[in-house]
Amino acid sequence: LAPLNVLGAAAGFSSMTWSWDNNVPGIDGYNVYLATTGIFISSIPVSLTARTSFYHTLLAPGSTVSILVAAYTLLGDGPLAPGPTEYTLSTCPINVAIASVTFSDLQLSWSDNGNGFGTIYEVTESSDNFVSNVSTPVPRLFNLSSTFTIISNLSANTTYYYRVQAFNFNGLPSSYSAIVSTRTRSAVAQPIATAITQTSIQWSWADPGGVINYRVYNATNSVLLSSSSALTNFSQIGLSTNSQHSIRVSAVTGAGEGPLSPSASAYTSAATPGVATPPISQLTTGSFL
Repeated sequence: LAPLNVLGAAAGFSSMTWSWDNNVPGIDGYNVYLATTGIFISSIPVSLTARTSFYHTLLAPGSTVSILVAAYTLLGDGPLAPGPTEYTLSTCPINVAIASVTFSDLQLSWSDNGNGFGTIYEVTESSDNFVSNVSTPVPRLFNLSSTFTIISNLSANTTYYYRVQAFNFNGLPSSYSAIVSTRTRSAVAQPIATAITQTSIQWSWADPGGVINYRVYNATNSVLLSSSSALTNFSQIGLSTNSQHSIRVSAVTGAGEGPLSPSASAYTSAATPGVATPPISQLTTGSFL
């Protein structure tokens, strides 16, 4: 006879608990084999209770496991009884990191921490460190098995928090990873010219918030004009009279440099006409000398 009702359940990240009915009389014990390879695992003595148990260890996290059980005597094994396919628990993902942050998306990556191939990952997101605002940009139903993902449709100049969770094939979750956070880059609105002279233009723009400093570029040739100020204005001086000048501005935050603003253009003032040479004199109707 073969043992009946072979059952298994995850006992941890690297272990399973198996059990079966003691329905075979006159035996010396049970031999346990891996169902996938037929490799012998262990011999188990007969239990005095109604069921015999086997604690299966040294398994990989999130791995697929199945066994075969046979009652044995001095004459050898009896018929093999297959157990169900079961899965160890997944471990918590580690080394969660954020990279390639823009004003609207970012890349999130992590280490599998030993989880087996096919482990599914879920990413949750928050704008208040998971106090009340929580969303799931990558739910378990997406069946993400790689250890990285792109998060899109983010708001500019906003702090986001992320954590990752692993699921085994039975859908049982691991604990959450450590929380990581970043601030998306700031986009600057189009600058405006607020004061103009014959040799200078005063530019200004709105503060998007969370800015370390601004970078001002010549919009024509991309030459950097200023990069050290956190002020929302810039004086462009030493310019030619009645000449056109264009700039673009980017904001630098903790996530790096954000996108360039739309280009803004303005002309310096024209020079005031001087005294005619020779001077006009003796002006009469229809003529002058």
